[in-house]
Amino acid sequence: MGSTINFLKSFSAESNFVRLKKNILCLSVCVFFGNSVFATNYFVNDASTVGDVYSTAAGNNGNNGLSAATPKATFTNLLSTYSGVLTSGDVIKIDAGTYSDANITINIVGISIVGAGPAKTVFDNAYASVDANRLFTITANNITISGIYVKGYNRGTGGASAIQITGASGVVFNNVLTDENRPGGGSATLVVDGGSSVTFNGGGSNCNSTGSVAGGGVNIEGNGNNVTFNNYSFSNNSKSYQGGSGLYIVGNSTTNVTLSNCIVADNRNTSDGGAIYISGSNLTVTGTCFSNNTTSAGTGPKYGGAVTVGRGATVSFTNCSFTSNAVSNSGRGGAISINTSLAGTGTTATVNVTTCSFSGNTSNASGHHLYAREGFSNVAIFNINNCTFSASGQDIMNGNSATINLQNSGNPSTSGTINTLNTTAPSSTAVTSCPVLQGACYGIILPIELIDFAGSCEKTHVILEWSTASEHNNDFFTIEHAGSNGLSQELKIIKGQINTTQKTDYSYADYYSEPGINYYRLSQTDVDGTARILKTIAVKNDCLSGNNLNISVSYNSQNNSINLGYLVKRNEVLVASVYNTMGQLVQTAEIELKASDRKSEIELTSYFTSGIYFLQLANETILFSDKFLINK
Repeated sequence: MGSTINFLKSFSAESNFVRLKKNILCLSVCVFFGNSVFATNYFVNDASTVGDVYSTAAGNNGNNGLSAATPKATFTNLLSTYSGVLTSGDVIKIDAGTYSDANITINIVGISIVGAGPAKTVFDNAYASVDANRLFTITANNITISGIYVKGYNRGTGGASAIQITGASGVVFNNVLTDENRPGGGSATLVVDGGSSVTFNGGGSNCNSTGSVAGGGVNIEGNGNNVTFNNYSFSNNSKSYQGGSGLYIVGNSTTNVTLSNCIVADNRNTSDGGAIYISGSNLTVTGTCFSNNTTSAGTGPKYGGAVTVGRGATVSFTNCSFTSNAVSNSGRGGAISINTSLAGTGTTATVNVTTCSFSGNTSNASGHHLYAREGFSNVAIFNINNCTFSASGQDIMNGNSATINLQNSGNPSTSGTINTLNTTAPSSTAVTSCPVLQGACYGIILPIELIDFAGSCEKTHVILEWSTASEHNNDFFTIEHAGSNGLSQELKIIKGQINTTQKTDYSYADYYSEPGINYYRLSQTDVDGTARILKTIAVKNDCLSGNNLNISVSYNSQNNSINLGYLVKRNEVLVASVYNTMGQLVQTAEIELKASDRKSEIELTSYFTSGIYFLQLANETILFSDKFLINK
């Protein structure tokens, strides 16, 4: 068992887990009472079973969609059929195939939509409408969408072209690609607004072009949004008349965006910020690679080949790399540019750059790597520490009266007023572990595609089960447990498949779970040691509800004994009798089952041949019998 830690403190960053604790009486997803599961699985499949993960038959809208053998043919038909029936905790499994559903509103709290992986489950609208179609509009809380590819949507009447999240919290996307869409009408392929809280794990928004005005990958618009991107790709997007072809962020200081271990590459923009534009909000970026992003065309001057920061924004880059980004048309800041004359909520713009590398970035006017200027008396601040710069002739430029503080970064070439605190060489360099771009239109492969993680009461113990649709460099899984006191322990490490594209099922039996609510956390570790938390669930262990004894029986050939797994409410002294199939008593002994324990064994004192035997346990109030097999 691993070291004991406080489960609640260790999960303080996991809003779903905290919500799980606070609302335990309302749980329906992943909570099991005895052998009864509240959640319902629904199935959708195309007209073929080729490559299927969930279904055993082709989809047909005449089916009920309630089993693998009776899948619906479209997501739209399933939602229509079960409108008013779908509830929190329900899982909709959409198997391998191509679907053209459009204009679906997801307004049912707590449901999960699970594809067979973005290489298999594809929503392709094939640009079937003239600026009219979007796949999903999400307005409900606690929605999870996993393993799908969304392409060919071209809504241009405002909002997102593919997926819009409005006023929803606890939304999670796992390995979802929104690629090759054609947004317009002043927005992007994927839009988050209305004070939403969203986490993106893996996947990306790539190869999205502009239909008319704007376009590109992801827009985060307005106040109160909290959005996190882990191992995400913002790549090969284009946009016109609006900055940030990969990611556009506009709001006030209540909007917070985080990027971790992402890749931002090959984006093109005709306004400001080839890849990212932010004003008024907060952005934290770690371990991310920026390469080959460009801002060009139109009238100048242009700002930020990779990133443009407007007034009111606070931005931090740590352990990031900026390579071969470029800005032209009187361009300023080949990698990052601050310009507080650009519109935004608030006044001061602050950019902190720590342990980052800059090489091959170019500007045809000012500041090949970094540039800052104040506009309309709004303060612009660069804090640069422990960074490396390739020689470019003008690495850093102060365009007017901005504040640029430089330390522990050697002696890069500068222009304008720079507060050089020292010329000490950096003590470390940026070491990024950026995701690998896959396929013709990019996309990121997560180490695993988790289908589900669930638990239930089975006789004497809790059984945990999970499945993966695929695994990539997956070394092992870790299961942790916490009871009502919130203290957690590591239960088991289970080896993964390293690499596989086949569905894999796993299980683990916990014989020591507490009566009542138990919490289990499943995490995964790559072959390089990188660990990720996958899911936390609650399981109600009431296996003994209404019973005095619950027991499982098996034969242990290694020590010639009968293994007993059990749960009892109080200590029980029992007579254990073993019979053969002729009804002959071959051994008897007295045993005690303790309420404080979960396992016991009965040593077989005589020779038993291979075959089926029966064990009877009895006292004044209990009579239990079960068969077991001896195979020598």
